[in-house]
Amino acid sequence: NSLQDVSSSMIQSFVAAPHAIPSALVHTGIGAASGATGAFVCYPIHLVKTKIQTEIGRAKYGSDSIRCALDIVLLQGPLALYRGVLVQIAGIAPEKTIKLFVNDF
Repeated sequence: NSLQDVSSSMIQSFVAAPHAIPSALVHTGIGAASGATGAFVCYPIHLVKTKIQTEIGRAKYGSDSIRCALDIVLLQGPLALYRGVLVQIAGIAPEKTIKLFVNDF
């Protein structure tokens, strides 16, 4: 009986405002956008950190992350800091989307 009440109230809200987008759908889109933005902004930091954590990176840069980042930019160009970011976004955006979607319920 309560399931019928919930479904009838949902139908009435869609009929009353057909242009309204359900909040779960909005939050899903916001979750994907925020996950992608966070991954994009933090990716250069993770790239430099990963390079310094390797034996070759430690031998070349020690623990100087600024020198490592400058070396990447000067030798390969600024876009080299974002090489591979799409794979990171493809992994993080769905996770954040699901997390925020489930958080609504």
